[in-house]
Amino acid sequence: MADREALYREILAHDDDVDTQLVLADALIDSGDPRGRLLAVQRALELDPWNADLQRDEVRLIDRHADALLGPLALHRYDDGLELTWHRGFVRGAAIDEQHVSSSRLLDELLQIPAVESLSALRLGHVLDFEGCRACLVARRPALRRLEYGIDAHGNAVFEEGNLAPLLEVLPTLEAFVGPSGHLGRIRLPKVRSFDLRYVSRDLSALVDAEWPSLESLRLAGRADRYDFVDVRPLLDALGATTNLRELALLGMEIWDDDWGDPTPADPLVEHLAGSPVLARLRRFELDGRIGTTGVTAILEAAPAFAHLEELVLTVADVDVDLRDRLARVAPRVRLHSPR
Repeated sequence: MADREALYREILAHDDDVDTQLVLADALIDSGDPRGRLLAVQRALELDPWNADLQRDEVRLIDRHADALLGPLALHRYDDGLELTWHRGFVRGAAIDEQHVSSSRLLDELLQIPAVESLSALRLGHVLDFEGCRACLVARRPALRRLEYGIDAHGNAVFEEGNLAPLLEVLPTLEAFVGPSGHLGRIRLPKVRSFDLRYVSRDLSALVDAEWPSLESLRLAGRADRYDFVDVRPLLDALGATTNLRELALLGMEIWDDDWGDPTPADPLVEHLAGSPVLARLRRFELDGRIGTTGVTAILEAAPAFAHLEELVLTVADVDVDLRDRLARVAPRVRLHSPR
């Protein structure tokens, strides 16, 4: 068994070397492990995805050897609320939208499958037991690279808040996270490159203090049915020290600043961005917040600071046609939308 697990680790360590994987798969076949044959069949399907014989072989292998391949999860492999993503003999991704059985029990069985270290991506959508699922993840501590927590199959958040701090603390291998806002605690994610937060609250202190040196993309979204007043200016200042950040999207966010009198609410945010060090690092910026004449003028006055952007996406309220036309030429690709 130890030799077999060593072979598993060796295969997973050579994801970019198919020839080595196939040699190791032969060793598994010789030892009587069905995963070797499954790896070979799924590799052949990558080259010939519409081959009906290979498709049948894949299904037969998984059905015939479900207990060996999936352990306690074998009984649930055809549940409507469970979706498994296979890649060269191993389960690499899973999605749970189970509302009929205990979702936390299903997750626990998933995290006990043989070679569970191959599981790199997990999505928890419409489940009934989020607290139980969170406790299970904290206890099992899988080496996930991508987690979508409370996100349905269409990419929508299914709840608005929760305590994510215990979860983020035990998943240091994460490279991508999508989930709702709430209590985030101290964010220390050394490998995370993409962070996508929904239903963002007014308190952004956890994001301001976050330690994520590899961060490349940050997406913060308010509620879809209205604009929220969230002052992101301190976050923009903090992100100026994030050397790898290339994409920033602020959706459904505006600022109410009494010093401006009665501006279009996103104008102070745009003016602050124009003078922020983070702008020079970005390749793409998106703001879904009503920008008026003051904000457009601020961008035009600082046009050279925006010219390097590969894409600029803005929500612009009623402004002069000439200003709008000039704004559309600030960067190589500019998309302007009307307010909701």
